[in-house]
Amino acid sequence: MSGSQAAQGPGLSLPASALPNPPQARGRRSRDRVIAAAWKLLDEHGAHSGEVTVRAIAAAANVSTGSIYHHFGDLDQIIAAVAERYVAEMSATVAAARDVASRQSWEEMVDAALAGYVDFFRRHAGLRDLWFDEYGSSGVVELHRAHRERIAQELRRNFTDLTSVDLGPVVHRVAIAIAGSLFELAFRADPAGDAQVITELHRTLRGFYRERLEACAQ
Repeated sequence: MSGSQAAQGPGLSLPASALPNPPQARGRRSRDRVIAAAWKLLDEHGAHSGEVTVRAIAAAANVSTGSIYHHFGDLDQIIAAVAERYVAEMSATVAAARDVASRQSWEEMVDAALAGYVDFFRRHAGLRDLWFDEYGSSGVVELHRAHRERIAQELRRNFTDLTSVDLGPVVHRVAIAIAGSLFELAFRADPAGDAQVITELHRTLRGFYRERLEACAQ
């Protein structure tokens, strides 16, 4: 995927999914229609379906194929733009669940965050491919990396607030990697998320953090 990178938060960058946002409202509305149409097609058919083409997106957005290229260089850039919105919505969903529970205990905070992901993955089955896709474009892969790093930073802050113990950045990055792998296993096995794998995910992360807290207390 081509394009420069745009800064997103301290120390992080996300790939530029498209050309700069149009300065005119009409152009922004056109771009938003394209992304919304692509979102719907991806959610219905999946990221690697032959149904998801620039021509199909243009038809669904009620714009000409040529006008799409005023906003996006190619299909990968459109998909990356959808992935950005997908990650933003997923982050908001999980943060809302986590923030309520974060007033209680670290166990409830972790469980609530995991439940937020499960709910979001279930509601957007086709778009899940964007999250679990190891063969995605470089832009989508970089978006995942940046999102996971941001989530690890947020988890570290919340966990430290609840326990008064700073486990350091690596522990939380490992926790995010564990969760990502087991979520993929769960949703590859069952579109609704394999219940046994999800149960093991909760148990694994609780045990992972408990072991490290106990080590710090010694």
